[in-house]
Amino acid sequence: MLLVVGLGGAWFARDLWWERAFGRPARPEPGWKSPAPDSVLIRRVARSSGDAFIALGAEDLATLLEGGAGAALTDPRAAIVGDQVRLRGRLRVRDLPSLERAGPLADLLTGEPEIEVAGRPALMEKGIGGIQVTDLRVGGVQVPRNLRDALVTRLAGLPGVTSAAPGGIRFSVPPWVGDVRVTNGKLTVYRDRR
Repeated sequence: MLLVVGLGGAWFARDLWWERAFGRPARPEPGWKSPAPDSVLIRRVARSSGDAFIALGAEDLATLLEGGAGAALTDPRAAIVGDQVRLRGRLRVRDLPSLERAGPLADLLTGEPEIEVAGRPALMEKGIGGIQVTDLRVGGVQVPRNLRDALVTRLAGLPGVTSAAPGGIRFSVPPWVGDVRVTNGKLTVYRDRR
């Protein structure tokens, strides 16, 4: 029984020892992309106006994040890994009064900590998109699920975030968006043809 518990603990802490033991990280680092100029994204969307869908890369997501989060998030970056999007940036805590009383996370949420959110994007309803958050890291520390849900709910103070329920963030999307899927390292946005 002791061996099983030890092996289980070693597996969950593999980020601490895996690279030293095997010479490569336990999980490959996502290919983080910085924002492209807004005009590039606008031209791509305009060119695809007759298409049934448009495929957006990580740099496009970073551009949208930069435009949507305003000054509350600096140095935005994005990555697409598997069926999830990962968003990262430095959070200006002083600009978000809802984070002032963050309970046990208050020590991590000072100044401009790096925050990383991972989750599956989806269209919740017409004009409203969302991310079901599956991983949240603040200052490089993974936030446990019960605290993660509480902190995600407080992110509703971010510009562009229409609401935040336990485990998910909702935000406005253009009315022409009919569905959103992540495949092959791209975020595919399908147009609503109705």
